[in-house]
Amino acid sequence: MEILKERGAIDDEKENKLELEIEELMKSLDNYLFANAENVLKHFKKSGAELVLMTYGDKNWQAEKVKNLSISKYFDKIIFEE
Repeated sequence: MEILKERGAIDDEKENKLELEIEELMKSLDNYLFANAENVLKHFKKSGAELVLMTYGDKNWQAEKVKNLSISKYFDKIIFEE
């Protein structure tokens, strides 16, 4: 957002609107999971497997996405790489 504001692409009103839209998107991230993803993770977790989630991209953005996923509770370790 800061970059957009610095470049004059958005003003305060547009920034607030965009932040609300991103917040709504984050709340619906589970809609983008593959069918039965949670069941698969439960299965491996019950069998004693150590589950690691590795994600690539902007660390702050990835952390926000992972925080909002209901499946994050199944992972023993989460690695963020840029």
